[in-house]
Amino acid sequence: MKIIYTILITITGILSDDYYGLSSINNVETEFNDSESVTSNDCIVINEFMASNDLTVTDPDGEFEDWIELYNNGTETVDLSGFFLSDDNADLTQWAFPEGITLAPDNYLIIWADEDLNQDGLDADFKLSASGESIVLSNSTGTTIIDAIDYPDQTTDISYARIPNGTGDFQASAPTFNSNNDSVIDCTNAGGDMDNDGICADEDCDDMDASVGAAQPEGTDCDDDNAMTQNDVILTDGCTCQGSDIAESSDVVINEFMASNDITIADPDGEFEDWIELYNNGTETVDLSGYFLSDDDSDLTKWAFPEGTEVGPDSYLIIWADEDLDQDGLHADFKLSASGESIVLSNSTGTTIIDAIDYPEQETDISYGRFPNGTGDFQFMNPTTFNAENTIRTSTNELSENINIKIYPNPTEDYFFLEYSDNDFQENLITITSTTGKVIHRQVFSGKTMINTSDWASGMYIINSKYTVVKLVKP
Repeated sequence: MKIIYTILITITGILSDDYYGLSSINNVETEFNDSESVTSNDCIVINEFMASNDLTVTDPDGEFEDWIELYNNGTETVDLSGFFLSDDNADLTQWAFPEGITLAPDNYLIIWADEDLNQDGLDADFKLSASGESIVLSNSTGTTIIDAIDYPDQTTDISYARIPNGTGDFQASAPTFNSNNDSVIDCTNAGGDMDNDGICADEDCDDMDASVGAAQPEGTDCDDDNAMTQNDVILTDGCTCQGSDIAESSDVVINEFMASNDITIADPDGEFEDWIELYNNGTETVDLSGYFLSDDDSDLTKWAFPEGTEVGPDSYLIIWADEDLDQDGLHADFKLSASGESIVLSNSTGTTIIDAIDYPEQETDISYGRFPNGTGDFQFMNPTTFNAENTIRTSTNELSENINIKIYPNPTEDYFFLEYSDNDFQENLITITSTTGKVIHRQVFSGKTMINTSDWASGMYIINSKYTVVKLVKP
């Protein structure tokens, strides 16, 4: 009886393989969990898979999921109805192909290993492990293995594929999803591709590590995997990712700046330039010799403070960002962008950030400063606080078409009218100051009033009231 039983199993296996056109070309039979193992390299094979898909290809629902690619090496279409796919050697019947699934010769079939059985496409009820496991394709009886692979640890967004396509051994590869594995870029004449990531060695930052790819432009955002750094960027070699040390405790802060100065404050040479104000919150004088100031996160050492530069306690320091290094005063070799960028203060090693601000688009002749002074968040400011305590805030909404107050004509010559647009306003005190903070005019009014400016100097003036802050210009 035992002999007859063995013969029947063998005959069943042979009939099953012949029926589906899956007979073993290599006549290789091995024990595999008490099932007959028939590995075929010229018909249906597991051709490629990805067990860690972060950004390579999405399924029909737009999700980055594990995937398995089958390929038909044969000359006949194969009906896969009821065949099984599994990631468990002990459970070959884990997921069955739906009825009507076929694979034509020299064609590919993608199965998403995502456990999302209700989505479009073929979705298996298991996921692949990036730490290594098995993938097994078996016939409709669940006893004959068509193809199988026990794979090692996988690299994110690098596939594991048969090379040559359909017949070769599995190796790490740049993904060739749903296409011929031989189409991977040929690096023969370009330094080779030892890590099989599809990037030739002369373009690859590390040709021994498939997780490391091509060089990137300097300044590209990256992650140096160091929790103690910030502003991580690619350096000039195109490969090294490096961040600056997280800001050390310091009493000196970037306190205020102006990135578009038309008529507000002139530098010692009488020019209206961008400026940056530092403030010392501490009780001791801080020596800034050799410290750096920059408007570029990827180049912290752009401009160094001259030897002997100090800022006393509760004191301010102005740096003109105008590229005029030969003028009197402190002049940095960069200008600020009114459309928004960064300002970074770092220590004398150029690796530790003392303070930094990524600022938004700026308004002409309106500064951006900390409120409360030295410690608060950055806000749009009345620039009368240049080289002084930040006390008067404003907002970009109040700088154009203010709904509460009308000033006309503006710019003005000999006079202008001041009028509240809301009749519900009662008497209010308005104070007009120059950009240096000097009070030019103070008056209580309601409704509408005319103010004489014939003896005022040319420049910009700030009108402050309980309700608003508005600019006035006299050419």
